[in-house]
Amino acid sequence: MLEYKGKKFYFITVAGVPFENVLRGFRLIEIYVNGTIDKKTLTYAGKGFADYPTDIPIDSSEGVIPYKLGLIEFYYTPKNDGSRKAVSFRIYNSLNQEFKDIYVAFRVSKEVPIGKYKIIPRAKYKVYELKDYHYLVILKHVDPPPRSVVKFTIYAVPDKELPKVVDVRLSVEAPIVGKVEGYVIGYVKTFYDEWDVDSVDIPYRAGDEWKKTVLVDLVEGATIDGYVTYYFWISSKNIVKAVALKIVVKVRKQ
Repeated sequence: MLEYKGKKFYFITVAGVPFENVLRGFRLIEIYVNGTIDKKTLTYAGKGFADYPTDIPIDSSEGVIPYKLGLIEFYYTPKNDGSRKAVSFRIYNSLNQEFKDIYVAFRVSKEVPIGKYKIIPRAKYKVYELKDYHYLVILKHVDPPPRSVVKFTIYAVPDKELPKVVDVRLSVEAPIVGKVEGYVIGYVKTFYDEWDVDSVDIPYRAGDEWKKTVLVDLVEGATIDGYVTYYFWISSKNIVKAVALKIVVKVRKQ
């Protein structure tokens, strides 16, 4: 990042030293006006050049099973198109990397005066009045630390309804990376018409014992018209063909 005459310029580079199984990564290098570079930004989370990985990884890399689609994931729900009186934003940072000054923009309905809206957690923001909706930009306190979940909700209506599970499916044909030996992969689609689906737990039972899924991960482009969709991975060694598999989806709201 370079600051010059009050403006910030960001330079994003490709992976400088790719390893055999790391093909996707990026770097954020801070360069000061006098030409010096913050050495800590040359490698991922301050690692040395000989350490692994040196670049900031985008996903869990080739050959890693179960496969996590993204290490930084974010979404708005139910819709961020100016038609809603409640909108939530959530970012999952699975990296060891800290990020600073991320801008989060909300579009909310003009049917309610802007003074009636509240934001949780509290944050400083600036309001831009547009023709069809209020446009809010949160200016501070959006600094996702390493391995964290950061969430904001702007609302002018009470949170009354409960989130719903719309669809659950299992398939030995993995929807992300094709067939994966040793795993059964499914997906669950949830819907919440008021505020936000906070998280999803998917315990399952094969026989008499309850077990946890190996991984629950957001589907790319997970939110459409208020729906939030997740993949979940179950180890096939825990599934006995002669025993019915029982899956319970627990959906928590904001």
